[in-house]
Amino acid sequence: MPAAVLSARDDVLNLAGPLLLGHLFNICCYGVLSSQVYLYYLAFPRDRRLVKSVVYSLYALETLQTALLILSAYRAFAQHFGDVEILSTAYIDGFTIPILSGIISGIVQMFYARRVSILSGSKPLGLVIVVLAVMQVAAAIVVGVRLSMVQTVDDFVHFAPWSSAIWSGGSALCDTLIATCTTWLLLHADVQFPATKAMISRLIRIVVETGTLTATVAIANLVLFFAFPRAGYYSCGVLVIAKLYSTSLLVLLNSRMRIAGARAAYVAPDAWVAADGAPPARIGPFTSAAQIGPVAVCELPPLALGFGEDESVGESPISQKKHNDLLASSSRHDLAILA
Repeated sequence: MPAAVLSARDDVLNLAGPLLLGHLFNICCYGVLSSQVYLYYLAFPRDRRLVKSVVYSLYALETLQTALLILSAYRAFAQHFGDVEILSTAYIDGFTIPILSGIISGIVQMFYARRVSILSGSKPLGLVIVVLAVMQVAAAIVVGVRLSMVQTVDDFVHFAPWSSAIWSGGSALCDTLIATCTTWLLLHADVQFPATKAMISRLIRIVVETGTLTATVAIANLVLFFAFPRAGYYSCGVLVIAKLYSTSLLVLLNSRMRIAGARAAYVAPDAWVAADGAPPARIGPFTSAAQIGPVAVCELPPLALGFGEDESVGESPISQKKHNDLLASSSRHDLAILA
């Protein structure tokens, strides 16, 4: 086979392969995010309005981004199938990828910044995270604007490399700082109640795992962008990073749920949502999972997590004990990370 043909084929594979995988992963992640939002909608109707606004705003932005990316994929792989130049054309990607991804990640990072500030009692610490989040959002907007001004992605590589570095590097640094601070603060929380200890351990695991995932993808995007600027390997990670941020936040919020009948299930005294659509029912403080049945999603008391709109102490003995334990453990409410 002639060398020119091999070179052309390699160029197509380097451009189309990561791009196609990125679009597929993006749609899959959107399905995961949709299921997480639906579970949140069912299980936590009494969360604070601020938390609900963040969740549903993120989902609206993710829906918009997914729709625009599907349009771009249709244009590249169907409408102009076989046209290699289309694969490197920016089209509407300046707004769809960097700007929307930067805004979504910034919202999630600022949400964590507020939790870290409350949890630590240190406003400067939260302010540092906010500054990093704003910096990466601004860099993402600059990347989007400059990408919209050029004809092809190859032109952009020479036109705005450092703004891309600030965007990805700032995101990775912010995610690392959030995971580190949150883990340290939760590990040093003075809590005696076993259920609260188990919840803190679960939160640490989730925060570390999700923070490591988003930081790793951001760093990988940065390395691939500078190491292989014309190959387009970085496009796969860039297309999915926004979904990773939104899904990580929803996973953290939904970690309060319990499935009745599961192994080591904790039956909350506050409320439950039946899988068959039955209305919420009251559960006694010592009701077992077997008495409820195998199809109930239980919600930890909003009182203990700082999420509910009702700040009063409930009548349930378990709720009262959790409340007293939390108040005694810290004057700053150790579990404000979920508020």
